[in-house]
Amino acid sequence: MNNAFKLFIGFMFVVVAGVVTAGFYLVGSPQTARMEKFDQTRVQNLNEIAISIYSYYAKDHGLSKNIEELKNTRYLYGSLNDPETGKPYEYRITGPTSYELCATFSTSNKNQINPMRIKWQDYYSHQDQDWQHDAGRVCFQKEVGKRGVPY
Repeated sequence: MNNAFKLFIGFMFVVVAGVVTAGFYLVGSPQTARMEKFDQTRVQNLNEIAISIYSYYAKDHGLSKNIEELKNTRYLYGSLNDPETGKPYEYRITGPTSYELCATFSTSNKNQINPMRIKWQDYYSHQDQDWQHDAGRVCFQKEVGKRGVPY
């Protein structure tokens, strides 16, 4: 092999390695993407559980005693379990119309340019639901209003 060919192969190796490194830097590693996907699913599940709790409250005039109670109703459209561990999300009543939902997240979405946030106009209390979180166990404090479901 001549020196020009060896130099070309070396140059191409450096270019490919640079592109792969830049890709991981810009997009993140496959492991990070997987953790973020699990966190997106957790947020979606918690949002669906919150909607289910609101519907249950409005129709049955009270908070469900536990999260399992939602399983056998027509209100639940999402999963009650963490997509990665399979463990149920935590639900605790904190007052006559308040509760908290807890989950353990792998990543934080607070400093993202376009954070994983589900914002929706809460028909019951007219407050935006914000699902921003840090990594680790996070509990979201929620309040159920008194207006009911528009059936």
